[in-house]
Amino acid sequence: MRRAKPSGKPTTRVRETLTRLGYAEHEDFEYEVEVRLYGNRRLYADVMLFQGDTPLVVVEVEGNARQQREGYEEARLKGAAWNLENPVPLLWVAAGNKDTLYQLQPSQSSIRYAPLEGKTPAELLAPARLLEAIGDYLRHTETEAGQELRYREMFQRALAKSRGNSAHDRFCDWLDALTGTRVRKRLPTAVREAQQMVRQVRQSGQPNFALALALRHTARGYFRPLDKNDVVRRTGRYYTPTEVIQLMVDALAPDPESRVLDFACGSGGFLLATAQHWVKRHGASPATVANQLYGVEYDEYAHRLASLVLEMGIGAPPKHLRRANTLTDDWANQTYQCIFCNPPAGSIEVALQVDAFQYAGSGRGRANAYEVAFTELAVKLAAPSGRIGLIVPEGLLSNSELKPFRRWLFEQARPVAILGLPRGLFPHTPSRMYALVLVKKPRKKPKRCLIVELRRHEISANRAGVVRLIQGVLYA
Repeated sequence: MRRAKPSGKPTTRVRETLTRLGYAEHEDFEYEVEVRLYGNRRLYADVMLFQGDTPLVVVEVEGNARQQREGYEEARLKGAAWNLENPVPLLWVAAGNKDTLYQLQPSQSSIRYAPLEGKTPAELLAPARLLEAIGDYLRHTETEAGQELRYREMFQRALAKSRGNSAHDRFCDWLDALTGTRVRKRLPTAVREAQQMVRQVRQSGQPNFALALALRHTARGYFRPLDKNDVVRRTGRYYTPTEVIQLMVDALAPDPESRVLDFACGSGGFLLATAQHWVKRHGASPATVANQLYGVEYDEYAHRLASLVLEMGIGAPPKHLRRANTLTDDWANQTYQCIFCNPPAGSIEVALQVDAFQYAGSGRGRANAYEVAFTELAVKLAAPSGRIGLIVPEGLLSNSELKPFRRWLFEQARPVAILGLPRGLFPHTPSRMYALVLVKKPRKKPKRCLIVELRRHEISANRAGVVRLIQGVLYA
């Protein structure tokens, strides 16, 4: 059973502490995370801190210090129940104004957590200190997780020392330094160290996915709408969480002979996950990977970031990453076996060619929405039997005015899966988002389509099970 909702003040204190340490709400830490027990019983952790798919800390929030022991017992149960073979390594009980931390202790007979005397959350949960505390745990869960956290810390220090009057300006200065776009005689030590690391990886010619993922994670704050005076980014632009990307890439499972496209590639997340899939599962060479990935991005800094992220991950510069306006520029001269995309949101602000789109644009019977245009374009550019994975707002699937478009869409491409994603997973949009999986194959007779609502727990800890369900429909 779920206890009464905890006091707001301790929860606010937890959120402020994690935010100051550089963690992002709804990306690195989440509220009311479901923890499944045996049978049909469920518990909910008040807050959980994640590293990608891996839970690092269970936070139990209580209204006052007298409930500290009760909070510990609940946190211990949830930490153990997440994975009995490898429980969550740290607990944080925030009872009123009192904080107590506990660490998992090796034991053959039971799951034990020992209090960490004299440790505060601000000290222990800083990324660099956190690595020291849970290194053994990370080695058992995800071999690159520890290294990625170290790189995150390095890039975060460099970002904090970058110049600018706003977070946006500091990001641009940070990326300029890492890419060597603007030469500065004197760089802060933290920026110089990050710049040297990037240079070393470039010179090595070897894939470094931990560094690439850390780069993309550190830059996530750039992907949000700016004010209305920004021509490129005043429409909705949202960072796609890594766990959603990995789920979709694993489900569609493109092979290294496929041409893979993302025509709103942002920081390159889908292309990076595809490269990682090819290298780790197929042993593909950097040259092969670089030649089979195609990306288009309109924003100058996002394009440069994606180029750097992919070069770090692939071990070679991407060959087909273009800076262009997807909807108006002439860039597509072939079809693609697999297309991924999280398109921008909002009303289209450019003039589309009359014959280029059937349902997108202004005019009678058309929808002037980016998500409609990008979905229509994805279907047109997909090769016969090509696979498509899109992130779309709920309105694309439910708006009555888009019924003719949906009829056309599902006649051109068979729907394989419609996955409801947790609200708040994309923190800069109030819209409910869905992952839509399609195959470009005209539907001659009724086929199955997986329709499911996913909780964050199911996206991360149960990703393999969700992938099997999708592929069961895909290959039917």
